[in-house]
Amino acid sequence: MLTNLMADFLPIQQDNALGLLVNGHRYDLDSMDSDPLLDRINEWDYPIFEMKDQAKDLILSQMCYKIFREVGLFEAFKIPVHEFLNYFHAVESGYREKPYHNRMHAADVLHGVYYLTSQPIPGFTQIPSDATDSPLHKTIGV
Repeated sequence: MLTNLMADFLPIQQDNALGLLVNGHRYDLDSMDSDPLLDRINEWDYPIFEMKDQAKDLILSQMCYKIFREVGLFEAFKIPVHEFLNYFHAVESGYREKPYHNRMHAADVLHGVYYLTSQPIPGFTQIPSDATDSPLHKTIGV
């Protein structure tokens, strides 16, 4: 079934001046790389509704692209950007316009998971991996 779904999204055209064209939707990579709204992904209070207004039906694929670019996953795993966008556009197109569980909700959850796994936690102290160096071990003398 996924292969049939992906077949609908295979036509990709590269136009250096205008970005990538995926199934009739244009992804301007230069704009996404420098977009002020996407650049705010490291903020907990991310303006997801503004992003929805700006990105429309491409909110999830644009958020995924920005996060993969931010953490270096394209380079680390040698992921071709056009195939990545093709895949995530297909995933995104599978979301129905329901009141809550939709592509905007998926992008919002993705942002939350990204933020919680990538940002330092205020007041958090790293516990040493070696138990003999732990403050608890030194305190109770075990």
